Amino acid sequence: MVELRVARRVLALFRVGDREAFAQVVRAYGDSVRHIAARYWPGAFDQEEAVQEVWLKAYQQREALDPDRRRPRSADELEADRELPDGEGCDPERAAQVGELVAAVEDFRGRLDEGWRIFFQLQFAEGLSLAEIGDRLELRPSRCKYMRRELMRRARRNPRLLAALGRFQRWRV
Repeated sequence: MVELRVARRVLALFRVGDREAFAQVVRAYGDSVRHIAARYWPGAFDQEEAVQEVWLKAYQQREALDPDRRRPRSADELEADRELPDGEGCDPERAAQVGELVAAVEDFRGRLDEGWRIFFQLQFAEGLSLAEIGDRLELRPSRCKYMRRELMRRARRNPRLLAALGRFQRWRV
């Protein structure tokens, strides 16, 4: 499990809108956010825009902060959410959105050749860095970057995936 870089008390204050707590969170995680933005946007301006958007969303959605959830959810975890029974505490609209997203991702992944499917799993489901994927699959860094770019391009051209992502994101906001 990844250790928190700020105390739970600070996170609790951040959740209720304390400005100093927000500043501490930005200081603690700023380098990580910038590093991730640099992986996806080559230009400094685009990187800065992405970083600002991350912090804006983080502040706007601070009440939803869960310090025990520190990694992206895998397709299996999303699938498990979809299978939750309707009832107290289970939003049927959320379950439908998650189910639709899982199905679209699985369809997208299922259409990939085996090597691409493995890369997709490691990069987007497990969240490994390109260096870790390169080491594990014995791929050059340039090949890993190409594969990530190509998968992103294919995803942007997949109407079912884009529609499911759009509906899921609107639900989350």
